[in-house]
Amino acid sequence: MKDYEGICAICFEPIEEGKGTQIIKEGRRYHESCTHEQPNNYYVKLEQMKVKFLNTDKKEIHKLMAEMEKFFSIPLLNDNTYNQENGEVIKLYREMSNARDL
Repeated sequence: MKDYEGICAICFEPIEEGKGTQIIKEGRRYHESCTHEQPNNYYVKLEQMKVKFLNTDKKEIHKLMAEMEKFFSIPLLNDNTYNQENGEVIKLYREMSNARDL
């Protein structure tokens, strides 16, 4: 019988022990093949943005915010519906906004 380490956040299929990957520690689990086949998956991109944020100079955060705005279609004006539907995106975006040097 096979052992499994979790469910892939992209395809929702079981991940055999030792065949999964994570972008960030304590993050979602994925099949390595899924992350290669779908590099623009919502959750993959979100976790990649978190990694970039942690490794970006404060002076460069505005560029990362612009990348998030484009990829996640973040509205220019505060939109409560968007915020509720994309809570993790908005949380990270606000963290970036608070961390940047103006």
